[in-house]
Amino acid sequence: MRTWLAKHILIRRMAWSMLIIFIFMLGKAIPLPYLLQNSWHRTRVYTEFSIITGGDLGRLSIFSLGIGPWMAALIIFSFLGQTHKFEKVPQRTLNLYQRFTTLLIAVIQGFVTVMDLPLERQHLLRARLLNMCILVAGAFLIMWLCNMNAKLGLGDFYLLVMVNIVSATMRTILGPLMGTSRTNLNKLGLFLLILFFYLLFIVLNLLLDRGEVRLPIKRINMTEEYLGKSYLPIKLAPAGGLPVMFAMAVMNLPIYLFRFFAYFWSQSRVLQWLIANFSLKAGLGVSFYCLTLFALSFLFAYLNVDPTKQAEILQKSGDYIPGYEPGGATEELLRQKVFYFALLGGIYLTIVAGFPLFWGIGNPERLKLLLLPGYFLLISSFLLILVDQINTLLIGNYYQELFKRE
Repeated sequence: MRTWLAKHILIRRMAWSMLIIFIFMLGKAIPLPYLLQNSWHRTRVYTEFSIITGGDLGRLSIFSLGIGPWMAALIIFSFLGQTHKFEKVPQRTLNLYQRFTTLLIAVIQGFVTVMDLPLERQHLLRARLLNMCILVAGAFLIMWLCNMNAKLGLGDFYLLVMVNIVSATMRTILGPLMGTSRTNLNKLGLFLLILFFYLLFIVLNLLLDRGEVRLPIKRINMTEEYLGKSYLPIKLAPAGGLPVMFAMAVMNLPIYLFRFFAYFWSQSRVLQWLIANFSLKAGLGVSFYCLTLFALSFLFAYLNVDPTKQAEILQKSGDYIPGYEPGGATEELLRQKVFYFALLGGIYLTIVAGFPLFWGIGNPERLKLLLLPGYFLLISSFLLILVDQINTLLIGNYYQELFKRE
């Protein structure tokens, strides 16, 4: 059995992913202790944010925080990594700083969540301390599961987030469809409308993800036969759908911080105003979310296609882009191309996943439906990543069999 699994790497990775999903779903079914049942209707910090970061504050469990703390810390250090001050810092030191930042964010989020929980009054202090420790430990356990899936399974660290999003999407879609107030014709019309938009997003994502600009490259160690086939590809949307997922983690940070400080300065009108307006239920919060989406489109574009690194690689290998000198001129060209396509991707994401939320201000039920485009973008982006990974594994198996025959 072990030998058979070793030969079939795709089956082995699928088995690991199924095991990790099982552990994740099992953890989501384990409730927090000392919680008063049937008294938790909604969290004061927004459930929709936690869903996209692998958690679920709507159904309290040991995994309610998800990987939001880790994602927020990753964004912070990805941004700092672009500055000259952090260029010479060893990667091991950066990883250590990132873990401490993740722990700090998890403690703040755990504290705010626990303070909102309806807990038994007899053991209130013990219940709060225990639940905060459980939530923080659960966040780190999910982070570890995501890393294990990236190493052993399929779908990289996005898999558990996608499981959560698919589950939330099905609940959001099936809720209106199963409502008794709708006729069968209305339900069918709503279902067909949602299906149409989902297919539309898949087509648009395919065009942006698979569409690319190919910059021709002259390679000094390549024969004339293949000289014209060498190029550097830059996707039309270099950031992909990642900004949608990470924007929610970024939105979480100020909301949790405002609520954290509000427990110590409860009379502060400024904090109360920020708490009321810095959410997707208010215009300021939606505006901030749109700006975050747009900004992260640039950050991830430059992380995925690093102009400085690409220019250095070309220069060291002796390769060059025709009409541009190796080094500074090549880097400037790449930076310009990445900027244009990051702008295109940022506008697309903001229009599709950001602007519709303005229509949901003041209407929570409508807001849930308006979050679906962002969910669809993430699901379709994940499916493309999954298909690429499976194709790579199948190609690897093919070459292994080929070498064995020889």
